[in-house]
Amino acid sequence: MTDTRSSHPSQKRYPPELRERAVRMVLETIEQTGQRVGVITRIARQLGVGSESLRSWVRQAEVDGGRRAGVPTAERQRIAELERDNRELRRANEILKAAASFMLTSRLCRLQWPVVGVVPAQRGVDWLRGRHNHRASRKARSVSGGR
Repeated sequence: MTDTRSSHPSQKRYPPELRERAVRMVLETIEQTGQRVGVITRIARQLGVGSESLRSWVRQAEVDGGRRAGVPTAERQRIAELERDNRELRRANEILKAAASFMLTSRLCRLQWPVVGVVPAQRGVDWLRGRHNHRASRKARSVSGGR
């Protein structure tokens, strides 16, 4: 009755047939007796499943059937799929940004130093882009107090 693919050793996986049967039994019993109190616990004990597991299955079945407000299973799966795609696209976007930055740096190196291997290792991208002069002039302006 336990599936070996569970994510945690103490977590039981119940077959879909058992879930459907248990939910059907609970809904039929509630319909026949008109009472909800104690029905889920009693049927869970009879079938040997956890009462909270059965309670969540019944709740989800009611949502899927339109008898309770909430997100139906099909929509929940679609949302999970879209979130997965979104994460994948964000990851690809970060890779492309890093590649573009690398290509810009290598292009600037080739423009400023056409001979391969002449780029000074200690100097960063700001120096490659010519910003080293701007910093020096900003410092001079702040010291002189003027423009």
